[in-house]
Amino acid sequence: MNADDTVHQLDPADLAGVVKLEETNRLQVLAEMIDFIGTCRSANECIDLVLTKLNQLVNAESVCLYQLNPANKTITALSVQGDKKAAVLEWQKKIQLRLGQGLIGHIMMMGKSEIINAVQQHPRFSPEIDILSGLKTQSVLAVPLIAQQKVIGAVEFINKKISGKFTLPDLHTAEISGKFITELLSSGDS
Repeated sequence: MNADDTVHQLDPADLAGVVKLEETNRLQVLAEMIDFIGTCRSANECIDLVLTKLNQLVNAESVCLYQLNPANKTITALSVQGDKKAAVLEWQKKIQLRLGQGLIGHIMMMGKSEIINAVQQHPRFSPEIDILSGLKTQSVLAVPLIAQQKVIGAVEFINKKISGKFTLPDLHTAEISGKFITELLSSGDS
């Protein structure tokens, strides 16, 4: 066995250090978000910056911000960031989502965050979106945006990079950042 074949195992103290470093990095990026929110010229600019930073933290192929139109219960994508931005925007042109429809429509209707790491087996998964977009959705993390006890939108992450599975720290990061996005959407200037 040569040096490259050696199996390295972290002892619990080293693993705790890695976890602590990841938490510190998440907190640093969240602090950066707070700093640049004050420097944005518009809510739209801030939303795009927050989504970009948030996607760096969560490490997904794409992140999409949806807004709910309460009058007709339709869902519209306001912003998409990440590697698969073009594909997500393409299917958005072809399909009009409604409250309760598909994964994101259900998340918004229920008002509860969800991690789905085996999307293809989920009963609310809609394969037609993958067909229209050319995406192969494997995992989703979705967080509803709630203002004054009403769902006004949601943030959806598609396909966790590297591990393929979203985690509870990803969910907590998305929920905290979702509060910033909710404030920006509620400001009325997006």
